Amino acid sequence: MSAQPLSVFISYSHRDEALKQELEDHLTPLRRQGKILPWHDRDLEAGAEWNKEILNAFDAANIILLLISPRFMSSDFCYGKEMQRAMARHRNGDVKVIPIILTPTDWKGAPFAVLKVLPKDGKPVIEWSSHDAAFLDVVKDIRRAVETLAGSPPPQADGWGTPPPQAAPPQVASAQTPSLDSDPERFAKRGQLFKDLASLPGPQFNQLMFMIKPPPGHVPPDSAPQANRVTALLEWADSQLGPGLAQVESLLTQIVGSPRSL
Repeated sequence: MSAQPLSVFISYSHRDEALKQELEDHLTPLRRQGKILPWHDRDLEAGAEWNKEILNAFDAANIILLLISPRFMSSDFCYGKEMQRAMARHRNGDVKVIPIILTPTDWKGAPFAVLKVLPKDGKPVIEWSSHDAAFLDVVKDIRRAVETLAGSPPPQADGWGTPPPQAAPPQVASAQTPSLDSDPERFAKRGQLFKDLASLPGPQFNQLMFMIKPPPGHVPPDSAPQANRVTALLEWADSQLGPGLAQVESLLTQIVGSPRSL
């Protein structure tokens, strides 16, 4: 399985902030294990172009969580933009969309109704004996989705399904490289670099690729989703064979100025 965390976008109404925070608490073990990087619009920095930043993060996500409530359904942005965009990406097969029913809601007939909804049987979180029990049920399914996505071999059509012969065996690399769990600073830097690179315009990302020159086969081609390319680039750069995260950060600074991770 890849050590690179999957990007998880949380789409929700701000009026459901408290329930969203409870879900994030339950996602913490997956985040600390280096399996996911959750993102939502509260992560936006002051002065950011919020609409552009949200859509960039949205399009870079591997998993999109839709937190369904009457507030979500009545929001032109949540329902009209984010949910519709999520379902378009789902139909293209490049993202896993997971609807989570927070409160009693008339969601039958919505585009996401064709998907499996959580918690079990679509029972709203607030109707469970406890919110913790409901979110535990939700996170068990999210963990299965994460492990399935992380364990799936990359598409052969991308030209990177077979590791190049010179790549070190995974067990050797993991023995020599400290785990992200044991190095919180490195985990945080890698996570921030993922956000910075995933939101980078395509031409600038290609410029960075030209400058850093990863060996053929380590990073998928332009036709692959940028989030997948970023994941592969950082995994290679942070391995025993790569130049290190500091070099990626340095080149990013040359291209766009001081990145957010500094």
